[in-house]
Amino acid sequence: METNIHPTAIIEEGAAIGCGVKIGPYSVIGPEVSVGDSCRIENSVTLTGKVNIGPDNYIGSGAVIGSPPQDVNASIDIPSRVEIGRDNVIREYVTIHRPSEEDGVTRIGDSNMLMAFVHVAHDCVLGNEINVANSTALGGYVQVGDGAFISGFCTFHQFVRVGKLAMVGMQTNVTQDIPPYILIAGHPARVHNINAVGLKRAQIPPGSRKAIRRAFKIIYRSGLNTRQALDRINEELGDSKECMNISEFISRSRRGILKKMAGEEER
Repeated sequence: METNIHPTAIIEEGAAIGCGVKIGPYSVIGPEVSVGDSCRIENSVTLTGKVNIGPDNYIGSGAVIGSPPQDVNASIDIPSRVEIGRDNVIREYVTIHRPSEEDGVTRIGDSNMLMAFVHVAHDCVLGNEINVANSTALGGYVQVGDGAFISGFCTFHQFVRVGKLAMVGMQTNVTQDIPPYILIAGHPARVHNINAVGLKRAQIPPGSRKAIRRAFKIIYRSGLNTRQALDRINEELGDSKECMNISEFISRSRRGILKKMAGEEER
């Protein structure tokens, strides 16, 4: 595989560039950056600081990865890093910042799609096969589970967690955790239902989908408080891996889960 670096690109001494990498005009690769095999980096991309990028990634024009955190209490020279897996598509003008804590990691997994103008703040952790649509902003320490779908122009408060295969509708402002397999949308955010389409696309078996639907009803339509709902899920649905994922996710929530249902009036 032939590496192709445009003559106007700046590759600083110390940068590690894999085989078959293509780097477009006016891109800048810093000395602590590692780029895996067969990556394609378009024009005017900036990779700075400690950044480790796996193989077979696409990085669109104007993206900036590894710049200091936008945290007033953090030094711009903080020794932290960004790690990106393989087979990701990172489109035009995406920004991914390194952490605000020493030796911290902002991590992007494998096979994700970050569309144009997405912002991934310091200390975020994204899993695998996630789609994040245009101009969505993830605040510091946000975590996103595998297979989640986040629509465009959404905003996420710091420390929010998004569960596996959850879906967030367009222009939603998210301030609390979203359990796995749930569909939310609206401004203010409201819970609508389970992410039925996403579950089918992920080939979750019908029996598991039925159990997830039952867990959803226990949490959101039974009138039980969160602790009582979890106890019932553990008792009735303890043999369902997916329902145990829901229970564990909610048990670990620091900000609390979104409980408001669509159609409920604001109080």
